[in-house]
Amino acid sequence: MTSHEFSFDADDVEAGALGFAGAEIVEAYSSVSGPPSIGYYYDESDVDQQANQWRGPNLVGSGEDPVLARGPSGLLLLYYSVGSLGEGELEVRNWDVAEHKFGGATVLTKDPSLFGDEVGSIFWDIVGRVYVVWPGTDANGNSVMRMWMYNAVTGSWSSPVDIANISGEYKGPAHIAVYGGQGYVTFQDSEGLEIVSLFPKIHCDIC
Repeated sequence: MTSHEFSFDADDVEAGALGFAGAEIVEAYSSVSGPPSIGYYYDESDVDQQANQWRGPNLVGSGEDPVLARGPSGLLLLYYSVGSLGEGELEVRNWDVAEHKFGGATVLTKDPSLFGDEVGSIFWDIVGRVYVVWPGTDANGNSVMRMWMYNAVTGSWSSPVDIANISGEYKGPAHIAVYGGQGYVTFQDSEGLEIVSLFPKIHCDIC
């Protein structure tokens, strides 16, 4: 068994995520040694090479709570960031295999009601749809789980949909599973482990 120790102290890292993009393995993390920022290492060793040829650290930009999802067209990075006016932002980036880096950010939302320091989830299904969930607050001040969906046919993201109420404290993280016309989100709140069906909440124009 081999291992690798990345070049930062344990107290400097708040969260991490691991995923494959083709033959490359990518480790994304958020650093809290200064202003919160997203960085990554990658290893492009093939099966005939010695492992642990990690390259990094490489900076993505400001942000925290990275989550990775592998899908039919590569690897996606989701994370929370704080905008110039103090509003919460959710940003998604696609891994560029040729350049060994994440591409430009797609901002899903700028919403002051998003929960910071909490982890949502991202899932990329076999037909190219992408699902993102993240906790926030609705217009009445209630804690809710909110969802966005990317339609691979139209190449666009849906407006957010509140898919579940959060009872008491959100204890996350959320997890998504979608296959064969079924989809579910699970997360933990003050009442325990919750499971929510996605598709009754999704309008057919974005299915």
